[in-house]
Amino acid sequence: MPILFSRGCHWASCAFCEESTATTKYRARTPDNVVDEMEQRIRNDGVKYFLFCDQTITATSIERLADAILARGLDVRYGFSGFYASRHVTRDVLHKAHASGCRWLYIGVESLTQRLIDLMAKGTEVAHVLDVIRWCREIGILPFASYFFGFPTQTADEVKQEARIARDSASFFTIPGDGGEFFLTTGSAIYRHPEKYSVDHIETHASFATPTGTITSISPRYRAPGLSGAQARRLFLDTVGDDYPYEAGAFWSHYVILGDNRVDLVFPRAYYRARLARPTRNYQLGAFHAADGDHARALPPLRRAAELAPVSVEAQRALAVSALDAGDDREALRAAERAIALGDDDVALHALAASCHERLGDPVAALDIYRQLARRFPSKLALVRQIGRLSKRIGEQTEAEGAGPR
Repeated sequence: MPILFSRGCHWASCAFCEESTATTKYRARTPDNVVDEMEQRIRNDGVKYFLFCDQTITATSIERLADAILARGLDVRYGFSGFYASRHVTRDVLHKAHASGCRWLYIGVESLTQRLIDLMAKGTEVAHVLDVIRWCREIGILPFASYFFGFPTQTADEVKQEARIARDSASFFTIPGDGGEFFLTTGSAIYRHPEKYSVDHIETHASFATPTGTITSISPRYRAPGLSGAQARRLFLDTVGDDYPYEAGAFWSHYVILGDNRVDLVFPRAYYRARLARPTRNYQLGAFHAADGDHARALPPLRRAAELAPVSVEAQRALAVSALDAGDDREALRAAERAIALGDDDVALHALAASCHERLGDPVAALDIYRQLARRFPSKLALVRQIGRLSKRIGEQTEAEGAGPR
């Protein structure tokens, strides 16, 4: 169900957007007013899934909305079609949003090159945006990127670097789910002050011929240094490789908003299965079920993801976590050890392996892992406590065995 928290854009400064010249001011509803409408829709229409169609939503608005939903105890799922990943977006804000039912964010990334972000006057930092996307994946919110190619002065080296960043982050970053080509709008800062962006030769009413007649172009044509949108997009896809899920955006947005039990109303089952054939598709599906606590349903796609991508640390790690939560200690241990062998040196993953050893009846192996971790991280008191607990258990077990029948 479409719904609005606000109208207008609170930032209204992006050089490529007509909102920067809008005469209307940003205004937002109160969280209680929004939740009142959600309750009414639930009561009158049986609605559970909501899509906030705001142009932008702030971290403060998301947090206040989450507080209001949690206070009312609503059982809903929702997402935002315009999310501004400013420095105010923290892991805690996203945790609270997830707890209240948020499962999907459409993030205005625009570019992974900080020079271009600054030129756009976007006001975000690429490193922080990537952190936000990573946090979303870890917490259980599916992130999608609004991204475009061919912003004036974009170079081939910048496109290749962005492709490498996207490829390295493919396990949690669907880009370009809506990766289009840059086009000039007549109300934007670029149109009004083209010299600041090295843009010239703007044809306001450019027209072109078609078999059925002459059509006037809505977007003004222009000339600028750098790659065109088509050139940049082609170079990006050539660099990122065939395995990258660059068509996932529309599929996953319908999946999240409608819910797993209704996905076939949008896509035929054969299409649904075909989309999950690649490791990233399976990974995302498994991660979604795991985020909802349904590890039994998460395991099959995560197993397939680990099988199709045996060198993916993320796939092995996700399988280990879900297998442990589902009670399959042996599978969890195998996946954790594979992830560690592939280079995942996270303390939590080593601790997971230790927990598996202990649950499988091998506290000595668990103790050895904790001792190795404690040597590397002597300030972590939790490791010291685990060592003490296991040492006591092993000592008591040895003593009991020694006191047995002779």
